[in-house]
Amino acid sequence: YNVLGKMVTEGTFKESIDTSILSKGLYLLRVEDKEVLKLIKS
Repeated sequence: YNVLGKMVTEGTFKESIDTSILSKGLYLLRVEDKEVLKLIKS
């Protein structure tokens, strides 16, 4: 699930995220069916 620059939903790549987030070394991980997105430092 550690995919920099991708939104991951249940292990599936969905869409690219904002590059401003990439510059901070962060990526988004969507947890199961929840709408909450977590920012995780790479």
